[in-house]
Amino acid sequence: MPPLKERHGYLQSEIGGTLRAYVKPRGLGRVYVGRTGFDLTLPGEPVATVLGADVAFLRAERVPSENHDGDGYVAGPPDLAVEIAAPSQLQPEMGAKAWLWLQRGACFVWVVWPTRRQVDVWTSGQEVPMTLNIGDTLDGADVLPGFTYALADLFA
Repeated sequence: MPPLKERHGYLQSEIGGTLRAYVKPRGLGRVYVGRTGFDLTLPGEPVATVLGADVAFLRAERVPSENHDGDGYVAGPPDLAVEIAAPSQLQPEMGAKAWLWLQRGACFVWVVWPTRRQVDVWTSGQEVPMTLNIGDTLDGADVLPGFTYALADLFA
């Protein structure tokens, strides 16, 4: 894959840094950036399904043990996957990826649309995402209790 464009890299850093600043002091889990691989392969699947999110959060009880060597992919989905759409990506493509994360066990997915300054929030059980605009605030729901992030701050 080619290197990230400036805005994509910046947003990845902003979201990852903001999540980490909230997660780490509370011992809530681990934040991953840079498309860390998550092995979503189902038993019996002939081909491995490995996805990487721009930013991901894994709850503490699901973080690999200290005995884990860290050389493999993370087993299973993150609790939160964040995808940052490139200008060439369209909603059907990003929606399909969000659905795959959810079908394989992620609790929710944020799809960030930098050009539109919007975020689609996908959760299991909903057929369409909730679209947040610049005046709205993301929240961590029950996965990251108490976490909030104003889109105005994200896109500042």
